Amino acid sequence: MPTERDGFSRSLAEQLARRTPREAGASSPRAPSARSAPPAVEGPTAAPAKRQPQGLDEFSRRLSTATRPAKRIGEAAPLDATTETSTAAAPRCAPAGSGERLIRQGDCITSVARESGHLWQTIWNDPANAELRAAGRDPNVLLPHDRVHVPPPRPKWEPGQTETRHRFRRRGEPAVLSLRLLVRDEPLANQPYTLTIDGCPPSEGSTDPEGKLRCNIPGDARRGRLFVGEQRHEFVLELGHMDPVESLTGVQKRLLNLGYDCGRTDGEWDRRSDAALRRFQRAHALPETGTLDEATRRKLREQHGS
Repeated sequence: MPTERDGFSRSLAEQLARRTPREAGASSPRAPSARSAPPAVEGPTAAPAKRQPQGLDEFSRRLSTATRPAKRIGEAAPLDATTETSTAAAPRCAPAGSGERLIRQGDCITSVARESGHLWQTIWNDPANAELRAAGRDPNVLLPHDRVHVPPPRPKWEPGQTETRHRFRRRGEPAVLSLRLLVRDEPLANQPYTLTIDGCPPSEGSTDPEGKLRCNIPGDARRGRLFVGEQRHEFVLELGHMDPVESLTGVQKRLLNLGYDCGRTDGEWDRRSDAALRRFQRAHALPETGTLDEATRRKLREQHGS
């Protein structure tokens, strides 16, 4: 059954059809654009800007917008010039491993070890996890949906006298957080800091002359908030969320952490990501191609530290 909106749209369309070509173009020789097109970028991600049809006035443009079908849930939106996927961004990184433990975002070998009671080396060096090592994974940089084998715990016996209190210390805990902090490429050297991990009481210390800090944290730590210096520079830490440099998300996260704003870290490669990658290549004397070649990935890993 026609709705009131359908009748209104049809009425407007009939009014537009009765207008002469002279009237339709009288208000402006060129139609105003719905939004300004982004500047052109050389390279494989460049795309021609969309143009409005000639001879349409503001009334016509608003009519076409009002009568455009609504986007259905689950329907893919067309890409525009600002979100076109780059052909230079190499194939996506696939999950690796065949163990029974599915890796979720935020997991790493250290957190899995704390969860299972193992040393992280026991899990990482297990022969069943050879595929992960062969894929170039770092123990603390895994990809969501990787799979890790966790061997069953083995009992260990220690002699001791009865009716006597004994103290056992678990090896492998705590883990160590190591960071280098810079603002506008200048290290935050010899600055006091306050670090809060997962809502626990804060720990305090000072950075070294290179802007580095090292402090102990739980092996399964997930989130931290760091304040540095008298100006209270604030850093939000998503622990265990770094992805392998072979993945697009891993490249974007490293670029962002190194100060090259790519705007997104969801693995969708657009012009802004391409521009950030080119700036990184230019700054490190690499060919400015916007291509994720092995030399660029190696330099990203080197500069990021993981």
